[in-house]
Amino acid sequence: MTIISLAMHDGDWHLQETHFGLFNLLVGISGVGKTKILEAIRIIRRTGIKDSSRASGCSWVAKFNIGDHQYSWEAELSSDTGRSPIFTSRPDETDRDLPVFEREIIHLDSSELVA
Repeated sequence: MTIISLAMHDGDWHLQETHFGLFNLLVGISGVGKTKILEAIRIIRRTGIKDSSRASGCSWVAKFNIGDHQYSWEAELSSDTGRSPIFTSRPDETDRDLPVFEREIIHLDSSELVA
């Protein structure tokens, strides 16, 4: 999988759409957001495998390649932890452990996928 671009909003932190190449190096002085970009990728990955309680209240647009296909995943997660989740992947999960999607759109190449 190759990340093409990422934009994310998480509380007071906002990452404008950032494009990535085949090789990337995050460079900058302390406090400019290098670790926040890595944390954003980690939150999105964990949400994708249904394993993130830290993702509540954030939104993103992530574009990536898998094989010969390009995907775009747009999501907005609720900050309301008292609502029932859309999915559960394991019977031992509790509602507070799961992301609650307010909005989610996935595109494969130029077609919208329906879950």
